[in-house]
Amino acid sequence: MALSELLYISAGSIKWGTGHLRRSSQIIDFLRRKGLMIYSVALIPNDSDATKLSSFLSSYTVCLPSL
Repeated sequence: MALSELLYISAGSIKWGTGHLRRSSQIIDFLRRKGLMIYSVALIPNDSDATKLSSFLSSYTVCLPSL
């Protein structure tokens, strides 16, 4: 059975660092181009951080302050 759906969760913030969110965004885009259906969640605990980081959050299906 081939993997066709994936839940991908990434966390980051100005305080924690944003590298994981940025790298994950690239991985999400790559996997989508390969045909995987990905539901991606960016865990960003602060709304103002989400606004500041919006330039690279377009790959994520949803941004949440907590799970």
